[in-house]
Amino acid sequence: MAADDAAAYWIRDHRSKETAGDVLGEYAGVLKSDGYAVYQSLAPGSPEITPVHCWAHVRRKFIEAESSYTEECRTAIELIGELYGALSLAIQLVTKVLPLLVQVVVAHAPRIERTA
Repeated sequence: MAADDAAAYWIRDHRSKETAGDVLGEYAGVLKSDGYAVYQSLAPGSPEITPVHCWAHVRRKFIEAESSYTEECRTAIELIGELYGALSLAIQLVTKVLPLLVQVVVAHAPRIERTA
């Protein structure tokens, strides 16, 4: 499990559905994983969980299949690389723009009237 500023890992003896269910408990939200079938099997029983795959693991699958589907896999790997680049750019922009937005909000906060 992870947040913007932290990640937690549970080390268990098994990777069974029961173990995953025990670790997740009543968790609700996005569940990013390596695509292991156990995590996917938990989602239908819990509509509060939205499973998503880690792009590094997806990319690895295309690399593994590249010898059989060379052109298609290379295209996918390049697109994932572009996705990584776009994410990097977005992070750079947010880290530059967010402090400016905070300054604007703080500067105008006394003028904002609260309606309750």
